[in-house]
Amino acid sequence: MRIFIASARRTGYDPDDLASEGEKLLPLLMKNEKDAERISREKRYRSSFSAAKTSQQWRTFIEQYQNWDPDRLIPRAQEQLKLAEASEKRFAAQVAREEKDRRDQLMAAMRKIGTTICSYRTGDRKDYIGYVALLNKPLYETKQGESVIQGFIEDHREGRIKITISSMRHRSADSGGWVSLELVSYKGNSLKIGSVIWDDVDVWSPC
Repeated sequence: MRIFIASARRTGYDPDDLASEGEKLLPLLMKNEKDAERISREKRYRSSFSAAKTSQQWRTFIEQYQNWDPDRLIPRAQEQLKLAEASEKRFAAQVAREEKDRRDQLMAAMRKIGTTICSYRTGDRKDYIGYVALLNKPLYETKQGESVIQGFIEDHREGRIKITISSMRHRSADSGGWVSLELVSYKGNSLKIGSVIWDDVDVWSPC
């Protein structure tokens, strides 16, 4: 409307005098626009309050609306923030206790001589598929997947364990079946059945 009025006044072309009618309606139109904007903002404000659950969501609500709080929701949000922080703190403490119990149980098992343990990791293997006479060399196909190295504990000392390797297998993503491996590169060492290594306990688990 404002653009139309300005154009009519600038060009002087307004045979039906619509610009004058528009000027009379303009305050009402502006009020309606402001009312619509206010209603939309209040809807977002109340929706944000209703949806907030976590401490981060309550902090965001408080920061966003602390200077514009038509329903006086900020004090309630501050109380909810305290409750959410306390709940999250209790949950974090519970998770930490459960993780400690799990690790204690794991370490107890890992200190037992003879325990069978495994180390899992992603990797690839090379399968022999033929010999290229022209190049005078064998041809291999690389297959992506996961591998597992299995062994048993011989000794333990200060977070490290002595392991005798008993099997090494690989399963490619396309086939799904396990294939035994004769040689595996592990942390710069070449492992085979019967190899004995010392390693960190954290990368192994009972299997």
